[in-house]
Amino acid sequence: MKNKIACLLFLVLLSAGCKKQAEEHIPADPLDFKATVTIGNNVLLSWAAPAGQDIKEYSLSFLPDGVPRNISRDSTSILVTNLKKGETYSFSLKVRDAAGNLSSGATLQVTAILKDTTNVPVTDSGRAVFTGDLILSSQAEVDHFNKAYSRIDGTLTISGADIRSLLPLASIDTVKALEIYSNDTLTSLAGLNKLKHINGTLYIRENKKLLNLKELGNLETVEKDLVILGNKQLADLDGLSKLRAVNGSIYIGVEGWKTPAKARGNQSLANYCGLKLLLTGNGLKGGFFIEHNLSNPDRNSILSNCP
Repeated sequence: MKNKIACLLFLVLLSAGCKKQAEEHIPADPLDFKATVTIGNNVLLSWAAPAGQDIKEYSLSFLPDGVPRNISRDSTSILVTNLKKGETYSFSLKVRDAAGNLSSGATLQVTAILKDTTNVPVTDSGRAVFTGDLILSSQAEVDHFNKAYSRIDGTLTISGADIRSLLPLASIDTVKALEIYSNDTLTSLAGLNKLKHINGTLYIRENKKLLNLKELGNLETVEKDLVILGNKQLADLDGLSKLRAVNGSIYIGVEGWKTPAKARGNQSLANYCGLKLLLTGNGLKGGFFIEHNLSNPDRNSILSNCP
């Protein structure tokens, strides 16, 4: 009887020990944690999720503020606003798992020496070139853009709840990559009419009032992927009618770009005839993924049904 009691006690203690060990498990930190200083008084923090990690959410804190902010598990970036020029900020980003455990934290420091496009531009064969990534997160920052620049030698990111007009960007004809996302009041891309070449990825996501892409009517080449996701009112792709080369893949309505496949359909999108020239000339080098939109034709349907 004593042996039986001892065995049961041992099992209880073993179970408690395993439970405690599981509860005290330290998750892995976010990967590739980095900061991109933007125009104005903001900084964009970005990272990659650690592989195989059960993530509930992320926790971001920074000094001199120090107040933790919870960030969705699906996020891989956040814009931190209202930094003070010349002040140094220490950022710490942690993973919180389903059990509530926090990782040690990926850290970095940023001194807010903020970029300004009013500076005299760098010239390249007579062309004005903005060197580096350029992030526009408000209408004021768009309006502040120096019209002397015709090329962005970096990623141009346009993302701001109050951005309603891109007309101040009318001088740009080439960018390294273009990301247009989470613009709640933007109805058109007027201002990007001269854009001919994107030397990376074109990424257009969750612009609630964007109606069409007609102002991209001069775009000819996208060197990497074409990604169009979650634009509720976008009805057609006619603005891409001059696009003749995409050297990556097309993702429309399904996000497989940099993340696991996820449905992000364009609820009004039914007309894909703007892709006909691209498909007719075999200009698409990668995959073709169209899902979760109002209509989801394959290549042959687009070629057969579009004039």
